[in-house]
Amino acid sequence: MDLYHDKNGKLCGEIIRKIDFNKNKIPNYKNERYNLLEGIYQGNTLETDINENKHSLKNEGGPAPSGRTFVKVLIFTEIGKYFEGKKYQIRIFFSNILKSEHNQEDSFSISSMQNYNIRKVILTPLGFI
Repeated sequence: MDLYHDKNGKLCGEIIRKIDFNKNKIPNYKNERYNLLEGIYQGNTLETDINENKHSLKNEGGPAPSGRTFVKVLIFTEIGKYFEGKKYQIRIFFSNILKSEHNQEDSFSISSMQNYNIRKVILTPLGFI
């Protein structure tokens, strides 16, 4: 999934499918002259704020900074054909690394990513950032 900011500065995303990529298809956001902010792929590790209302993020501890936890991206999906009269909503399903590596536990929408102060991190084989 590619993240970008639209002309109003709103965080947006587009799922880039392998089949389209192999056909040399240009992503829609590039046709609209928006610039790539960050690419997130399945299996990437994200660091996010822990939110008391989100059960899947309550586990504190491990190598993440205080008040934050690590999640692993499992899948992306589009919900509905249109969202707010314009585009579909993208959900990012994840697993909390400190709880489970295999179960889909929760999700974010792109609009809620800013609420959790999410950032992509790279971990060494030893688990260090």
